[in-house]
Amino acid sequence: MPGFPALHRLAAVVASVALLAGTAACTDSVEPTGGLALVVGARSNTPPPALPGAAADAREAALVAQSQLSIVVADGKPFVLDGAGVLAARDENSVVQEQDRDRNRQLIDEMLARAGAKTAETDLLTALDLAARALDPATGTRTLVVVDSGLSTAGALDFDADPALLDADPTTLAAGLEDAGALPDLRGIDVVLAGLGDVVAPQQPLPLPQRINLIAIWTAIAEAAGAAEVLVDPTPLSGRPGGTLPAVTPVDPGAGPVCGTVTLGEDDIAFVADSAEFLDRAAGLAALQPLADRVRAGSFTAALTGTTADVGDKAGQVELSRQRAQAVADVLAELGVPAGRMTVTGLGSDFPGYDPDDLAANRAVTVTLAGGGVACG
Repeated sequence: MPGFPALHRLAAVVASVALLAGTAACTDSVEPTGGLALVVGARSNTPPPALPGAAADAREAALVAQSQLSIVVADGKPFVLDGAGVLAARDENSVVQEQDRDRNRQLIDEMLARAGAKTAETDLLTALDLAARALDPATGTRTLVVVDSGLSTAGALDFDADPALLDADPTTLAAGLEDAGALPDLRGIDVVLAGLGDVVAPQQPLPLPQRINLIAIWTAIAEAAGAAEVLVDPTPLSGRPGGTLPAVTPVDPGAGPVCGTVTLGEDDIAFVADSAEFLDRAAGLAALQPLADRVRAGSFTAALTGTTADVGDKAGQVELSRQRAQAVADVLAELGVPAGRMTVTGLGSDFPGYDPDDLAANRAVTVTLAGGGVACG
């Protein structure tokens, strides 16, 4: 699972504790250890809570360790769901143990299915605090799993009251919450974030820049709160919630800020005449490295637009300009920019600012950066 080291760590926890449980099955019972707290939205504007990927791994580790389970519903007045407890498994033999784990797994699924908001709006920071306090008495590995859109509309972090927070610098925002004493105490707790940005109507989907920055905001909050490790699971959640749930005010994401443009002309990246092949690929890589670093560091999205001189037929101009923009995108991807953050368009010679007196100046690839929550500089 490249790119997600904590997934490896969770898998290792599952394997090591399973080995301990298997050995102890022949002698003494396994002492319950650790704690698992699930914070779920279960609201009218989010998909039904589920445990994807790393969240499911955390559940399996807790089942093997016979951890203390808590479930918190993140509505306007977050509360701890009744019915949780120790995920105990009898130690008679491996078959009985597995049966009890299956029963506990089913219990978790049933509790998630009946979890539902009681109060309008959502206060995720307070929900995190409740979950952290529930984990406080546990010994061993403590894991807090968040399954929520992250669009808090109440409490110390209210994106409805100030939608511009979606574009805020994550580190600065987290530091401000820390200074205000609004952060939960997550010291020594592993945090898994799932479902961030996943919404259903009437909440409008977030544009990619805001979604990326929302993930960065909650990651920065968890880190500033002292989390031992923070893992974002990218698995999308889907479906509509059932029943009648209290309303949550939709957050207006806007279009997102445009953070600047970079125009790459022939002096920056030269192509073989009438082709999308770099004249000097090594020079092109060197020229694009700083841009790639900037996009990655700022979590920006990049819209690449190719343009050409008015030479040849219009359709050919558009296609050549698109191919050259794609060639730049390919190099940026090679340098570490996720392909999902880039879009490619070709305009040929039909674009604002075309200069009929300088054909070379029209041969360019313009990169427009958006989002990220940091100054483009």
